[in-house]
Amino acid sequence: MNALLAALLVVSDLSFARQGSHELDGFVGADAALPGAAVPSSDTPDVTVQDAARAGLPSQGIGGASWRWVGFLRPNLALHLGVNTDTLFASLDAWDVGIPGFSVGLFGRGEALLAGVNINWIQDGVNRRERGFTASYAQVGGRAAYTLFTRLTVEAELSGRAWAFTKVPGVSDPLWRIPTAFVTAEPRARLKWDGLTRDPGRLGLHTGLQGLLEVGVDLRALSTPFGGQRGGPYEARNNLPQGANPRRFLLRGSGGVNLLKVFWLQGSGEAGYGSEEDDLTCVRVGGMNPYTVTMPGTAWGEFLCERFAAAHLEAGVTPLQLLYIGMSGHLAVVNDPHRVGDLDDVMLLRGLAAEARVGLLGFGVVHVRAGGNSDVMRAGGRGGFGVFAWLEMWFPR
Repeated sequence: MNALLAALLVVSDLSFARQGSHELDGFVGADAALPGAAVPSSDTPDVTVQDAARAGLPSQGIGGASWRWVGFLRPNLALHLGVNTDTLFASLDAWDVGIPGFSVGLFGRGEALLAGVNINWIQDGVNRRERGFTASYAQVGGRAAYTLFTRLTVEAELSGRAWAFTKVPGVSDPLWRIPTAFVTAEPRARLKWDGLTRDPGRLGLHTGLQGLLEVGVDLRALSTPFGGQRGGPYEARNNLPQGANPRRFLLRGSGGVNLLKVFWLQGSGEAGYGSEEDDLTCVRVGGMNPYTVTMPGTAWGEFLCERFAAAHLEAGVTPLQLLYIGMSGHLAVVNDPHRVGDLDDVMLLRGLAAEARVGLLGFGVVHVRAGGNSDVMRAGGRGGFGVFAWLEMWFPR
């Protein structure tokens, strides 16, 4: 989630970059849900032998690179190109365009097959992959931002996106309905505060405050319900009427303090409230990667939530300049946890994690986190484990 928030703040970040500079980043990582030993519980659903055999939860690998040229053609232009696993991204941003504090940008993005990791369909700790599907899209758009104060920015964005879906050969149930192709117009409005100061060792630690308030709507064309066996009723959570336009409100924030140069305390939180959303637009909760709401001991995006709230607190020490060791606690409330379309049903998730970060002499960082969860459902019981590993490098900085 921190990486997502940083991406949303890219316009303000550009003002601090050195004109005429080239910046190259690369990363590789993996987020795995481990089988673990669930504590027997009478309130977990019974699973058949077939269910147990396929209950293995997904482990996802990610990797990519990013190149940014600040001073592209003109001193106030920046070109940003990137690849993230199966996603291609490009943007062109300009600032100092005649109005002090005003900036504009154009961007394009495309993702093949794995968008939203919809190939997995997790319900009560069982990954029913025969209900999964591939999702791909192409997106183009533009944004305009105005800095009201030194750290406070208001931003408007409008993009168009074309979606396409296919079944996974040899895996998908031929009778299970998948979404039909459709297009959307996606206006967004954001209010952002960026008061973070990153640590010199670039271990991902920070001080100060950062926040984001976003409202948005997806204006859909040709969208139809999906899910459920052909010939039967549609899946409740994805049975939106034609003409439904998913709407959402998101709030995110993070902050940190450094005490006595050695002790670090960092906190973050996020909350969202949506309406007329389905599995394509719901927020993903689960795993410990930067692209979902963090919850140790759960699989990547195990919970798809229209409404949620989460809080995270992390404390640690840097006994050496290039070493951080810490612990973190995580709480989240998610709705429709059993994936049956009951938006008023909620579940509390509690997770703990231990982590270590090792700096690579200012050129990168290795980040390893392992954690567990006492509430997540698993076959015949509750409780799961997970691990996240991440290597990031940059040249220069």
